[in-house]
Amino acid sequence: MDGCWQIERHEEIDSTNRRALELARAGAPSGTVVVASRQTSGCGRRSRHWHSPAGGLWFSLLLRPNVAPECTAAASLMAGVSVVSTLRRLYRRNDICLKWPNDILIGEKKIVGILAEMALDADGFVDFLVIGIGINVDLPPDTWTGELKDRAVSLRTATGIVYTPDEVLREALTDMKIHVKDWEANGMSKILSAWLAMNNTIGREVIVKDDGRVIWSGTATALSEDGSLTVRGEDGCIQTFSFGEISIR
Repeated sequence: MDGCWQIERHEEIDSTNRRALELARAGAPSGTVVVASRQTSGCGRRSRHWHSPAGGLWFSLLLRPNVAPECTAAASLMAGVSVVSTLRRLYRRNDICLKWPNDILIGEKKIVGILAEMALDADGFVDFLVIGIGINVDLPPDTWTGELKDRAVSLRTATGIVYTPDEVLREALTDMKIHVKDWEANGMSKILSAWLAMNNTIGREVIVKDDGRVIWSGTATALSEDGSLTVRGEDGCIQTFSFGEISIR
C-alpha cells in the first residue's frame, strides 16, 4: 500500500507534526510519514488546537525536497492540490476546493487543514519540510461544537460516501508522490495552475485578518508562485499578503 513511503503509526499521539519534526532532526529520510488515529494536541496555524478524534485522518509527511528555499513557501499549495485531487476522485464532488492559504472546503465548510513547517541547513538550503494534514474523513456531525459547528464537516456527512482513514491515506500518498516529483522537476508552474483551477478565493470579495484583526478587504485577484495572495481594495490600491487568513464575503 505504502510504496516509497516509510510509515510510522500511532494509535494516539500528541501531534504528528511534532513527531515528524523530531524524526527529521534525528536524520530520518525523505518520505517518512507519521500517522495517528487520534491526536491529543494537534495544531493548526498560529498554534490553534485541531480537534483530532478517531475517524479522522491525521498524518505528517517529512520531505527533503530538491527545491530552492524560495520555493518552499508554496509547499502547502502543492499539498493542497494533491489532497483535493484525491478527494475529488474518491468522493466524486467538484465542490471540494481550496481556500487561501491552506484550507480545503466542501461547499463552504472545512474538511481539511494543512500546516507546513520548514528548516534550513547552515548554508541556507532546505534541510527538510514537514507537512501536516488533517482530513475529516468519518466523523459524526456532533464532533464540532460552538462556532465550529457551522464551519466544519466530515466527508461522510457531506457526501454519504464511506471510506476508512487508511483507504484515504493510501490514495493521498499515491497522489502526493506524483505532485512532489512534479514540484521538484518543474517548480510551481503546473501546481499553481492546478491550484487556480481548484480554488474558491480568486475573484471573490475577501476580508484579510492577522491574528483576528482585520487588516485589509477587497477582491482577491491573483496568487503568486510563492503562495502570496493579491487583493485589490475598494479604492483600487493593491496589497499582497504572504501571511494571514481570509473570510470570504
